[in-house]
Amino acid sequence: MNTKISIDYEKQNNDSPGSMGKVYELIADFAAKIAWGIFFCFIFWLFIVTGYSTVRLGDMNERSYIIHDSMVQNLLFSVVILFLMTLIFRSFKRFKEKQLKDSVLHRIDHRKVTGVMLLAFTIMCFIFVVTTQHIPRSDQKYVVDCAEEILNHDYSCFEPEGYLDYYPNQYGIVLIMYCLTVIFGSNNYLIFRLINVLALGLLFGFMRSLTEKIFDVPTSILNCVVLLMFLPLALYVTFVYGNILGLTAGIGSLYYLYGFMEEKGRWKLAAAVALSAFSVLIKQNYMIFTLGLGIYCLMELLKRRNLRTLAAFFCILFTLSFGSIVPGFLMKQLTGIDKKGGLSSVSFIVMGLQDNPKRFNGWYNEYNYVSYKKAGFDKNLQTERCLVDLKERLNEFAEKPLMAVSFFSGKNISQWCNPDFQAFWINQGLSTASDFKSPGWIVEFLSVYRSERISKLLNLLQFWIIAGALIFAMFSRKDNVSLCFAVIFIGGFLFHTVWEAKGQYTLPYFVCLIPLSCSGWMNTVRQSDILMDEVILKKWKFRNKYLKPLRISMLMLACMIYFSICSSSGIAGSLLAMKRYSDFSYQVYLRDNTSERFSGIRTITPLEGAGCEITGVKIETNGDRAFIHLVPENMYLDVAEQSENTAEEHDEDLTQLAFPAEKSETAGSWFIKKGSDDGYYILLKSEDEQALTAGDNGEIFLAPLKSDDRKQIWQLLPLR
Repeated sequence: MNTKISIDYEKQNNDSPGSMGKVYELIADFAAKIAWGIFFCFIFWLFIVTGYSTVRLGDMNERSYIIHDSMVQNLLFSVVILFLMTLIFRSFKRFKEKQLKDSVLHRIDHRKVTGVMLLAFTIMCFIFVVTTQHIPRSDQKYVVDCAEEILNHDYSCFEPEGYLDYYPNQYGIVLIMYCLTVIFGSNNYLIFRLINVLALGLLFGFMRSLTEKIFDVPTSILNCVVLLMFLPLALYVTFVYGNILGLTAGIGSLYYLYGFMEEKGRWKLAAAVALSAFSVLIKQNYMIFTLGLGIYCLMELLKRRNLRTLAAFFCILFTLSFGSIVPGFLMKQLTGIDKKGGLSSVSFIVMGLQDNPKRFNGWYNEYNYVSYKKAGFDKNLQTERCLVDLKERLNEFAEKPLMAVSFFSGKNISQWCNPDFQAFWINQGLSTASDFKSPGWIVEFLSVYRSERISKLLNLLQFWIIAGALIFAMFSRKDNVSLCFAVIFIGGFLFHTVWEAKGQYTLPYFVCLIPLSCSGWMNTVRQSDILMDEVILKKWKFRNKYLKPLRISMLMLACMIYFSICSSSGIAGSLLAMKRYSDFSYQVYLRDNTSERFSGIRTITPLEGAGCEITGVKIETNGDRAFIHLVPENMYLDVAEQSENTAEEHDEDLTQLAFPAEKSETAGSWFIKKGSDDGYYILLKSEDEQALTAGDNGEIFLAPLKSDDRKQIWQLLPLR
């Protein structure tokens, strides 16, 4: 009894106007309002730019194409989805009311529903992994190779110009690859990808439980549906790198930390710290997640003011050492090598602030690598020189503010408005193991042709997610957990505004918007349901509660009208990066990298060249390429290996053909693209682009493509 009185007295003392507790609460409230204000500004800007533009990646050089989008179409899609969600919500509500009226209540276990979604998601990812068998390239391949070299006591990767000499920040992922290599053998990429699948399943589970606890069951179900539809996550399971594992560990850390704060249990704090440390160890970018968790603990500390929360705060901050100190220590214990140096972090910032016509503003351009080499692999000297370049670039931005706005807008659009976040590009750029061939549906799914169409749907989903996050920022009730999601997004947005740009880097922070977006849309659905009831019952009347949404809607409409009218000049044009729009360039890329598709049996005849007609030909596309074969013999057009099946060889630049021939991989390497208003080029996939050519004496052969040679332009007419 005395204990209860003491606790009540302490609570009253903390809540009194003159107590320090009130001051702490005011500080926390003020800080939260600032954070939500920044979050709103960033999300509103993304809402505008994703409404008016979208991004595609093309070429092996990672080039970003910013192309026009339709704000009306995006808004219409979101409104239609809102209407459908409201109808589903009302139908389910009526179903429950009918059950209560009939005294029959069959409760649907929402965990079983989301469990089925989780199972479907995991199976989909598993099938994708085992049917691709892609070989990693670039950084993926380098970290795997470094792990195998270390296992074989080959430490050349630490020497000047070695991979780990340049990138000691990769120690963590290399150590993890080393452990996997010891257990499962070298080049066992399938194991890591299966781990990615399991990690995504855990991420699904963490997000489901977390959204249910901080919001409600309907929001949790909607969150699961959106995650299931958000294909970039599933496509990244083939990425032999730390993106998926780090994201799962970061979200899992927040889940357990929230459980520790609300439900107690020291083991939950231990799990949160372990997962946070692992995320930072595997990829240093996840320090932003850890800082977000630290801010969450700090906000809770201002609210609770107890030792438990203080301990959690310091434990989470301790995990930051796993991104810098711990990996170097572990690598030294393993190899005996204590390397100091590596690329200066300033070089990444300078590179992130440079123009890059090859890819896009702020994307990788080898500045960090070249400047390190010019400095004689001296990190301190490189830092000094990079600081000089940084000062010059900042002065240039200060002298040309509109140019600076356009630069940063274009850079952020290139990495935030790509609806698949490089997922298709990454998979398209990977080769397949020599003893494995992916099924046709996988080839088709990952083709430029098909991925372009899927990206259009993902573009609508991306806008819907951003719009929901904007609704949440404006109207929904906030708590410290949702603030943590917002702070992580803010950190990622600011960091990659100045750091090296990549769509794959921004994916984890975009995922943090999904639970906030789902909550924002579910709150809107409930308000729409109430409004529909009032309209149906003819009891609706304008109330003061509608004033705020109306004012905000009118303000947003005014902004959209402004951006629509002034989109080609001034501040609006700079914010939308309109000068960088490249619709035509992207269409050229699509035309040059995807085969035209035809149905039915055709007759192939050249615009010029007598007696070169091929009758009874069927064209079947295979991803971005095509098979060309005779019907009904089902023999294929291919490159000849022996001269007896070919036309007479004219000179050394000409390639012989075999027609008909047995089906082979090279037989499916053709692609057909528009050559003129009245014909097509039939090209063989090769470095020098060989084109099907008609001879003067009725022969057909391959020759280097010439844009002015009408003997290389063919008509594909219906069978006569």
